[in-house]
Amino acid sequence: MILCDTSGWYAAPLDDDPNHERALVWLENNLHRELLLTDYTLDEALTLFRAREQNEIAIDFGQQVLDGDWVSFHRINKRQWMKAWKMFST
Repeated sequence: MILCDTSGWYAAPLDDDPNHERALVWLENNLHRELLLTDYTLDEALTLFRAREQNEIAIDFGQQVLDGDWVSFHRINKRQWMKAWKMFST
């Protein structure tokens, strides 16, 4: 399982992003593995698309994540958030 960061999700659909080609190659090489996307990462990616006026891509990406089986979507619960906070704050 690979926990995926926002930067790759953002770069992959945008031809003019400097990391576009690298993101596409990485995705192509790793789609056979379980890719994990959390609600925080999805929110960050969607917000970034919107902030940079990529509204159609934001909607398309969000719908693909919610409808598809190509990525594992995980909602962080309170226990997990508190554990992460403890690790962060100590």
